[in-house]
Amino acid sequence: PVEGVFTDEVEVTEVLLDVVVTDKEDRIVIGLGPGDFVVSEDGEEVQVTSATFYSSRRLVDSAEPMVSRGAEIETVPRDRYFVLFVQEQSLRESISRRTLLDLQKRAGRQVARWLVEEAQPADRLAVVSYRGRLKVHQDFTTDRDALLEAVDRAVRGRDPEKVPPTRRPEPAGDPPALGALPTGKELRRASRDIYHALRLVAGAVKSVPGRKNLIFLGRGFGDFGSFGRYRPAPANMAPTLSALNDANVAVYALEVALPGAGINLQASLRDLAVATGGRFFLNRRTFTDSLQKISDLTSGYYLLSYEIRRPASASGYQRVEVATRNPELRVQAREGYLYGHAPTTE
Repeated sequence: PVEGVFTDEVEVTEVLLDVVVTDKEDRIVIGLGPGDFVVSEDGEEVQVTSATFYSSRRLVDSAEPMVSRGAEIETVPRDRYFVLFVQEQSLRESISRRTLLDLQKRAGRQVARWLVEEAQPADRLAVVSYRGRLKVHQDFTTDRDALLEAVDRAVRGRDPEKVPPTRRPEPAGDPPALGALPTGKELRRASRDIYHALRLVAGAVKSVPGRKNLIFLGRGFGDFGSFGRYRPAPANMAPTLSALNDANVAVYALEVALPGAGINLQASLRDLAVATGGRFFLNRRTFTDSLQKISDLTSGYYLLSYEIRRPASASGYQRVEVATRNPELRVQAREGYLYGHAPTTE
């Protein structure tokens, strides 16, 4: 062993899964215990040992969106973390691109309004965008003025503001998650496509505690097939979903596209959302309702735990199915987790 370097291996047998449960009216359901959940691996039910409910302070302070089933409820407040990921429009057709840019700017204005009117004071947000390379506009912060400027740059397709190190403000306790990303040419190489960009973001925020919510604004993505048509790219998507799930990132995808953009583009956004325990919102003229729904859905979640033992040398990706014993309730949960020595996502 090298001096000062920990070389022993630790066996971790506890699995943690975050789960959002809603009723028929899409309201967050609280008051559930371990016995209310059904968790299965490879078709075999596992015993859930605990179910802790974490909530935003908004949910703690207001019983309006709750269904308590008449029980005495104990909630654990937890600040929320959001990443706004803007897929910059890059169509070659000038008219289509101009229209999409206008739509993207409209989405940006509504995100800005949401920040001012709906986001809670303790909510921490970060802003990134992608067009040929990942751009980091703002690390996690509660500074609304800085966030509004970052959102405006991202949706207009501008480069991040360059601030000399001596003028950069202190993070004021916010996790410097995206600050750990490479910069310059190294960042460009590491984010050579949107899949790698999403994996970079996932890896950077992995150390941030709790559930992270990534709001994806874009038209979708895939590989070009014959006749220039998009097609799904499972070889790239699978490791991207694994990285997002491993980092406990739920994707809420808002389609920013012209009518008839293609089912494959929508499929990529739906895959991102469903596989990570988030939600996909089909293209609409206004994004306000979708952002409000995201705010509601991220106001509280359960952290389930159970124990699984595997051979010490085993590693891979385990798919998981989560449901409640009450069939009337709706469950949003990530589709799996990495265990053992994580495989490379390159």
